[in-house]
Amino acid sequence: MSNTESGEKILGIIPKERYVYFAYMFLLVSAAGNVLYSLLAILGLRFESAGYAVMVLGLMSLVLAVLGITKCKDEFSAHDHAHFKYMAVLFVAFFFIYLLGGAVYGIAYVLGYLVTALIGAAQSVLAWTGYNSWQDGRIITKDNIKDELKLAIAKR
Repeated sequence: MSNTESGEKILGIIPKERYVYFAYMFLLVSAAGNVLYSLLAILGLRFESAGYAVMVLGLMSLVLAVLGITKCKDEFSAHDHAHFKYMAVLFVAFFFIYLLGGAVYGIAYVLGYLVTALIGAAQSVLAWTGYNSWQDGRIITKDNIKDELKLAIAKR
């Protein structure tokens, strides 16, 4: 985790020491927003642009992660790179899960909204786990994901 307070900015606008934080927060707000909007839609409160807004936030997280791995890779540590990869995989995997889960809307809208709320909840938990892991200086691997989940839930 970069703790320098040099005032250096990535892409000219994002403080270097907050870059990974912003990437995680965009992903987390995107996932949690999807849960919220899906549950509100079940109650009959639909916001037409909400789906697009949460997707844009998720895409912003993906863009920041990919730029952190590629164009700006010399600016970040190996620890940050591992988390950028985690964020990118998380977004892409859940993007396809949402596409597959969206087929449930053909059966019933309420069931579709429940499915997307559950998918969003799973994504939120995994994004929160990644953020907590990054904050504490750990890296998530397939071997320690269960332990990281337990730590993140305990820390909430």
